[in-house]
Amino acid sequence: MPTQMTPDDLDRIAQAVADAEKTTAGEIFCVLAPEVSDYRETPLVWAAATALVLPAAALFAGFCALGVWQLERRAWKLDLIARVDRRVAAPAVAAPGPAQWPAV
Repeated sequence: MPTQMTPDDLDRIAQAVADAEKTTAGEIFCVLAPEVSDYRETPLVWAAATALVLPAAALFAGFCALGVWQLERRAWKLDLIARVDRRVAAPAVAAPGPAQWPAV
């Protein structure tokens, strides 16, 4: 709903322009447009950018964390395989007796 300017509003603007023109060598023009933009698109652009960028950044960070975890898991698995291989190739040992079972 457009706001209408009253004659008092117009007089106030004319007086303000006249006062401002006294302090300058130029001439001041007031342009009144029937409608101005309220920049409704700007918050929408920010919201859309945020909605696209934040999940993408979260996914990227998550995939990086999974990659690091996989590398650590690989090192652990290789060490486990090496220990099993050493035990397989080692000479057999006697099983512990019943007195040593609590320590096993």
